[in-house]
Amino acid sequence: MVRSALVQPGSDDDLRGSRIAIPDPDTAVFNELAKAVTMAVEPWLRRTLNREVLADTSNLRFAKTTVELVEDETPRPMQIWQTELIGDVNEVLLLRAPEPHAQYLVGEEVAGEAETALTSLIAGWTRVWFATVAQLLNWQIETHTSALGRASELPEGVVPWEGRDSVAMFACGWTFADGGVILLEYCMPASMVQRVAQRLSRIEKQQDPGVHRSLREDVVRTYRPERAGRTGYAPVLPVEFVPLEEIAAESEANGIELVQDVLLDVAAELAKTELQIGELLELKLGDIVKLGKMAGEPMELSLNGQYIARGEVLVLDEQLGIRISEIISPADRLERAQG
Repeated sequence: MVRSALVQPGSDDDLRGSRIAIPDPDTAVFNELAKAVTMAVEPWLRRTLNREVLADTSNLRFAKTTVELVEDETPRPMQIWQTELIGDVNEVLLLRAPEPHAQYLVGEEVAGEAETALTSLIAGWTRVWFATVAQLLNWQIETHTSALGRASELPEGVVPWEGRDSVAMFACGWTFADGGVILLEYCMPASMVQRVAQRLSRIEKQQDPGVHRSLREDVVRTYRPERAGRTGYAPVLPVEFVPLEEIAAESEANGIELVQDVLLDVAAELAKTELQIGELLELKLGDIVKLGKMAGEPMELSLNGQYIARGEVLVLDEQLGIRISEIISPADRLERAQG
């Protein structure tokens, strides 16, 4: 899974006002946790929606108030929910999704039964996401999600911490094979971000110092235990989720027919290299730039920025082509995305 080019406010490199809320190390820890969990719950999302996920993304930003958090945004219709966390963490959070994204989730206008179905889906995703976080932190957390309806701005007076704490907005999104996009944004007290990050840091310090593994590796092994054998240790976080309501899916043939005419960006990458700014400025006609690949090595084929295959270059009717020699498995794509 790769980071998507999904457009959304803020970015990992521009955590607006982060020093207002919590120290940078805590921000980095929570960011890594959020990215890992967002990536890990993708199989649940794919099964629930019966749609193939191409890419995921997440970011975190801060502000002094909810008003400041969204003051640079153009007002747009949003579906808004409230999530109450009960257990080792007791907080009330706000969750929002742009109206077009909400309609994509249910396939129609958000009203009546569709609104009920959408709230059930959001509640299920929230339960899965926080169940994973709870497993990582050795916490017990229950979630209760209810709809607040459609609005262009975040409602005021519905969270007890408003005005007493800085605000954190955590966003996560997915891009789907049929061209659809979902962006979900959680509004929470900044103190919760700090508490989660510090709890995770304490747990990591208690781990065996002789076993080095990243947070993302722990999360991946929680969801994909068959990959643990490659490194010699078993999954450390067995996850058990509350059973979710089964949603009848259309037949595979019908699903394929729906996306057969969707256009996707496919690119063949010859090679890459790095240049210092000074070297770049000194380039002139006739100079040769060495690339980081040997002659004869296969090219890589990417779909929407995600590597999917390798092959050899050939010429057909004076046009370049690529003969596929290897399909990159989902497991290898995930491992490559981890870096």
